[in-house]
Amino acid sequence: MNNINRILLATDFSPTANNALLYALDLAEAVGAEVSILHACRISSASSANYPSGYYEAVSTKEWQEQAEANMKQLKHDFLYAPKVKYHCLIQTGLAADVIKQVAEEEKIDLIVMGTRRAEGMSTWLGSVTVDTIKESFVPVLVIPESARFTHPKKVVLATSYTKVSDVSGLSTLKSLLSFFEARLEILHVHAPDKEYSMEQAHFRDAIDGYFGELPHSLHTLDHPQVTEGIEQFVDRQATDLLVMLPQQHTFFEQLWHASQTKQMVFQTHIPLLTLRS
Repeated sequence: MNNINRILLATDFSPTANNALLYALDLAEAVGAEVSILHACRISSASSANYPSGYYEAVSTKEWQEQAEANMKQLKHDFLYAPKVKYHCLIQTGLAADVIKQVAEEEKIDLIVMGTRRAEGMSTWLGSVTVDTIKESFVPVLVIPESARFTHPKKVVLATSYTKVSDVSGLSTLKSLLSFFEARLEILHVHAPDKEYSMEQAHFRDAIDGYFGELPHSLHTLDHPQVTEGIEQFVDRQATDLLVMLPQQHTFFEQLWHASQTKQMVFQTHIPLLTLRS
């Protein structure tokens, strides 16, 4: 499987992140990939006039580094005592999303894996670091809910607005996953009942249909006034193993961030979410 050779697992050593690590290790074993395990943290820039310039930062960095190393050692003891895949661990300082992006570029990462837990509001559910990573990363991001366990995906749903995507080759990671696991793809467009398809949407629908070619897939249009609720209903009916989205479809994706600020988050959190850039 050529498209996923290197996986980056971002961890804060929480139970949720540990679950994502187990998922990443199982996925890496299945596809024959290597895993980089990264811990990143922002260090306070506060300082005191009673100390030389830079003293506070140096002490804080040293203490944090020692604690991070202890946590990483414990992680290796608990989860990597009999590894079935090649891996290495990294500890770096800086804004977490920035460090993740930098390491992904330097190590030529093919897939970033991050954990998430359920809360009210999707931005909280995904976590601020995960949200920032999804928005900034050009590497696919796989978000693993705290209750998810790795299984070979057999039913995958790609939710798309059919807009603002100029190059369907950004779907290559999804295409490789479908081919490797012999999974079926359901391409979903939730359409407002009072709106008509634009020419741009029709062109992208045809392009995406042709891109997946002979792979088992179907196109679905669901008339529903609420995008998030429409996706939830479809995903539940399809017994979905993996939900895929394209975050560069800004209007569509932003609806998902804001819709759940005033009501319970509508997604079933046992379903991993893969975000792709094109």
